[in-house]
Amino acid sequence: MLELPNNHCKLIIRCIPKGSKYARNLRDVAQMAGVSERQTQEYIRQLREYGHPIVSMSSGGYFIPDENDPVDIAEAERYMLMMRGQATERLQTVKAIEHWLKVNRKPVQMSLDAYAR
Repeated sequence: MLELPNNHCKLIIRCIPKGSKYARNLRDVAQMAGVSERQTQEYIRQLREYGHPIVSMSSGGYFIPDENDPVDIAEAERYMLMMRGQATERLQTVKAIEHWLKVNRKPVQMSLDAYAR
């Protein structure tokens, strides 16, 4: 794992418990850290980018999986598959838009008259 990007991330990671049975919802993590829910989500995104395996349960709770708990392992696998599916869906959308632009984009005519003064 990389060095944490800022002090807020250090605080957020301390507010997220280890183990799915102790999962904490976004509101509680934000309140404990003293930041907004939106900012908490951004810090969680950064923490994940830095290699922290923060899992979000369908109930909305955040936790770091316990490597010795089969329930946590299964929950981490479920979350990974869900995120992979979302990423695949978004990539398909990007490809569709790229194709549409390639077919439909008209060349832009730039007039240099405005610059010829």
